Amino acid sequence: MPNPKPVQSELLKQRRFQRAVVQESCVPKDIALAGRAISVKLPAEVDQAVRSLGKQKAAWLREVICSAALQDGLIDKL
Repeated sequence: MPNPKPVQSELLKQRRFQRAVVQESCVPKDIALAGRAISVKLPAEVDQAVRSLGKQKAAWLREVICSAALQDGLIDKL
């Protein structure tokens, strides 16, 4: 039976979803992230390589996508 009155400390809430960041990133650490995630299927070999990054996977993907958006002129700045 689950706990009927669970308690989550403020410290737990702060540390639960800490954002991974890439050093020398084009994405500022304090920039707000969208409320919804984008999902895309990749070729199997690329998928395996990206998943091998472990905890840095999201930071790497964010960096690559934001760099491409800047380079392709989709956005002017972050």
